Amino acid sequence: MVFFTFFIRSPLNSIAFLLAQTFFVEIVSHFIKVWVIARWYWLQSLLICQRVKHSVTILHIEKNLKPVAAKRRW
Repeated sequence: MVFFTFFIRSPLNSIAFLLAQTFFVEIVSHFIKVWVIARWYWLQSLLICQRVKHSVTILHIEKNLKPVAAKRRW
C-alpha cells in the first residue's frame, strides 16, 4: 500500500512542480518583458522631452533675435 501511494503521489508532485515552475517562468518572463517595454517608452519620452526642450530653446532664441534684426528706424 505504501509503495502504491508513493507511485500515485510522486507523479502528481512532479506534475504540480512542473506546472508551478512553468507558471513561475511565465510570470517572471512576462514581468521582464513589461519592464523592458516600460523602460524603452520611458527613455523615448526622455528623448522627446529633450528634443522639445531643445526646439523650444531654439524658437525662443529665434523669437528674441528676429525683432532685433528686423528693427526699422523711422
